[in-house]
Amino acid sequence: MTDLPGAPKLRTETTLTADINGSWRDLLGLANPGASDSLVAPPASTVVPPPSADPPNAAIAPDPATSGQAQASIQASADAAGVRLERLDLRLPRGLITATGAAAFGPRPSITGEITAEDVPFDSLPLSGGSGGWPVPGPWIFGCDLDVQAVVHRAAVAGLTIPTATASLRGSGGTVRLYPATAVLPGGGVASIDARLTATGGPDSGPGCTIQAALAPSGTKARFSGSLDATGAAGTWALTSPSPAAAAKVLGLAALPAVPLEAKGQLTFLAGQSGRWSASGLEARLGGTTLRGQLGAAASPPGSLAFDLAVESLDLDHLPVAGPSPAASGEALPQARGKLRLDHLTGHGIEVRSTVLDLTLGDGAMTAAVDSAEVYGGKLTGSVERLPSGRIAAALQLTGAEAGKLLAKPGLPLSGPITAKLASRPPARPRAISAR
Repeated sequence: MTDLPGAPKLRTETTLTADINGSWRDLLGLANPGASDSLVAPPASTVVPPPSADPPNAAIAPDPATSGQAQASIQASADAAGVRLERLDLRLPRGLITATGAAAFGPRPSITGEITAEDVPFDSLPLSGGSGGWPVPGPWIFGCDLDVQAVVHRAAVAGLTIPTATASLRGSGGTVRLYPATAVLPGGGVASIDARLTATGGPDSGPGCTIQAALAPSGTKARFSGSLDATGAAGTWALTSPSPAAAAKVLGLAALPAVPLEAKGQLTFLAGQSGRWSASGLEARLGGTTLRGQLGAAASPPGSLAFDLAVESLDLDHLPVAGPSPAASGEALPQARGKLRLDHLTGHGIEVRSTVLDLTLGDGAMTAAVDSAEVYGGKLTGSVERLPSGRIAAALQLTGAEAGKLLAKPGLPLSGPITAKLASRPPARPRAISAR
C-alpha cells in the first residue's frame, strides 16, 4: 500500500481454495447469517487464532488443491479511479480459467475483461443452489459500460465437446448483448449465438431481465424470447431447419430425418436443483406429419421425461428416413412415460383410427399399452413390449371387428362382428445340458 503519485494505493496477491461441490452462494456469505454454515454467522468461539508465523514479505506458495477443490490465485490493484485485475488463475478439478480485467468508477462506470477457459467440463460444474434460485444478472450489470471477451478451448457444453468458442459481451444504455459469439461444433460446423438482456426486475424486487436469443447451427435457426429471474426462465421459442439430419450431424447428435422441420411452443425452466423444465403448446411439422402436445421433466425418477403428444396422421409406409447415425456414445436414453395419441395411422394396408397409447421407455426397453384403437370397425386393446434384447412380446385383443373387412383379402364371404386374440412371447433361452 502506498500514497506515491501515479502508483496504486492498494495491491494484493491472494490465493483461495474452495470445495467445488459446495454451494457458491454460501461460499460468498449470502446464506442466512443465523445458519451454522454461513460465512457471515458469528463464530462459535471467541478465541482469536494466533497470527501466521510467515514473514511479512513471504511469497504466496499455496498447497496443491486436492480432488474436488478449486484454487484461485488473484493479483489485483486498486485506487480511487477503480480496480484492476492483473491476473486470475482459477484451477478447477478439471480445467483452467484465466482472466484479466478492470473496473472504472465515476459517473459512467465501466468493466472490461478478457477470459480464457481450457479443458473445462462446464456440464459437470455445480450450479449455484444456496437459495434454491439461479444466478441472475443484477441491476449493476445494466448500469455500466461492458466489454468482456471470452475464448474457450476444448470444453464440454450442453453435452457437446466444443473445440473452440469465442464470445463478446457488451453492454450500454441498459442493454447487455452477447454478440458475436461463435462455436466450432463436433461435426466441424459453426454455430452462432446472439442474445440480448434488458433489465426489468424480478419477483420480490429481485433481479430479473428479458432475454432474446438466437442459435444458428448449419442452417437451423432456433429463437427464444422471454424473461429470466431467480425463479427460472419462461418464454416462447421457434425452430426451423431445412435439414434436421445435417444439423444433427454437425452437433454430433443422433440421426434425424432429412425433411424440413418447423416447431414452436412455450418453454419454462424452473430454478433449483431439480432442473425441471416443460415445453407446452408444442406444434411441430416434420415433412407431412404434424405433432402437438407437451413434454418436460418428470417429478421422478431424476432425469426422466413425461409427455402427452398427439399426431394427426401418420403413414408408416412413408416415414421420413433418418440420416446416418454418428458413432454410438454409449449413453442410455432417458426414461420416459406418457400418452401418444394418433388420429389416423396407416401401414401395410391396415388403417387404425383414434389410437391412444400409454408408452413407457427406459433401460433399453419399451412398453406400449393400447388404451384404445379402432381397427376394422372394432376395438383393439392390449400391450406390445420391446425387450432389451430386441425381441417383441405382445398380447392384443380385437373385439367387435367387422368380419368382412378383417377377412377381405383372403376373400372369405363372412359378415358380422368377430373377436380375435393374439399372444406372442419370445422363445425362452435353451437350457444347458450337462452330461454325467
